Amino acid sequence: MVTSARQARGAAEKAAATPRNNRGVLLTLSLATAVSALGTSIANVALPSVATEFAMSMSAVQWATLAYLLSTTVSVVLVGNVSDRYGRSTVLGLGIALFVAAALASAFAPNFATLVIARAVQGVGAAAMAALPMATIRQVVSPERVGRAMGLLGSSMATGMALGPAAGGFIVSFFGWRGVFLVLALLGGLVFVLARAFVRLEPVVPRQQTRFDYFGALLLVSALSVFSIAITMRPGGWLGALTLVAFAVLLLVLFVVVELRRTHPLVNIRMLREARVLPSFAVAFLAAYIMMTFTVVPPFYLTRDLGLSDAWMGVALAVGPLAAIAAGVPAGRIVDRTDARVVTVFGLALMTVSAVSFVLLPAAFGLVGFLVSALLLTPGNQLFMAGNNTATMMRAKEGQQGVVSGLLNLTRNLGFVTGTGTAALLFDSASVVNSVGEIEISGLQMSFAAAAIVGLTAVALALSTVRAARIETPSR
Repeated sequence: MVTSARQARGAAEKAAATPRNNRGVLLTLSLATAVSALGTSIANVALPSVATEFAMSMSAVQWATLAYLLSTTVSVVLVGNVSDRYGRSTVLGLGIALFVAAALASAFAPNFATLVIARAVQGVGAAAMAALPMATIRQVVSPERVGRAMGLLGSSMATGMALGPAAGGFIVSFFGWRGVFLVLALLGGLVFVLARAFVRLEPVVPRQQTRFDYFGALLLVSALSVFSIAITMRPGGWLGALTLVAFAVLLLVLFVVVELRRTHPLVNIRMLREARVLPSFAVAFLAAYIMMTFTVVPPFYLTRDLGLSDAWMGVALAVGPLAAIAAGVPAGRIVDRTDARVVTVFGLALMTVSAVSFVLLPAAFGLVGFLVSALLLTPGNQLFMAGNNTATMMRAKEGQQGVVSGLLNLTRNLGFVTGTGTAALLFDSASVVNSVGEIEISGLQMSFAAAAIVGLTAVALALSTVRAARIETPSR
């Protein structure tokens, strides 16, 4: 009976992976990725209007975005685990439905507290929309085409992030901030219809192994919540934040100890170690740190130092995402034709060179130097993501692809959170050691100097995995 069930699942997966269905599946997964990214970028534009309507300060209204990011971060691994057990199409459909319902609740929120709660719920749905497409690729795409599929998802994510500011500004100007969430609901509804039509995959873990690790989940969610609060809110100043970070690390260590002793763990740490994917999570964290530096610091430099208007600042910042959109699919094709690990190293090296150029070129050439640096950074990130995601997901064992994809997204989100806090701290410290006219350029240089060090660390780590793989290959 078990063999028959497995054969049935295999037949269902092969049926879903036929060329006739592939395009529809990839379209659905790409749109899900783009809409989940849009949920962050487009909502940020609505915050000033939200603050005005509910008489909130700008620091307080940021919780409409933070609630979304934090709930996505703490739920992404749980979503991946559940999808391995109960089927990716089922969990993806539920995640999209939750995203749509929460977007509608946000659009009609009578007060700010309701908006924050709705955004937190929406973040859970976004976790499924961000993590599960990458986990699904192995089931619907042949191994020789996984790289370009990962590149397509990378372009989709960049599209969602790039379209947000422009589309959000247009929607708010004509329909108010509530219109932003109505548009998210409409887009989510479209993705839901496509998912129901094209994404039909069975669970990959036998039913008798579906006991859920509730204690492990509690420890992981607690550790991630404490860490995120420490970095974003910094209660008690940096001393209090560091204390909370230490507590989060303690909870994480306890989580690892518990998982190693579990028969049915939430995260199979032994499997991850055997598959040699742990370094991939580390470099994903470091690369996300670099990218968040680019998101946090440049707007202050462009407006305060170069004197650009908000509109021209948006144009200058759009150069990077547009380059990322164009580079995504070509990056995937490169991965398919060569070693994904080597492409990962090259992408990280290009990001590191870009971080160095941000230190040197804007000071010498102003806006031109900034644009050149941005045009190096985002294609480098697309090469890295296509290479690292492909190499990681190809190593993941059957039945653990959802968890592995969730962990990749988790480490990326933690890198974003850490990058936000650290880059802001370094930029602010420039005001202590510089005169008024030099604060912005000095803050830019200090922030990207730290990013360059992070990049060098990531390159060294990625190179070590390439060497280890080449040493191990002859013995097979």
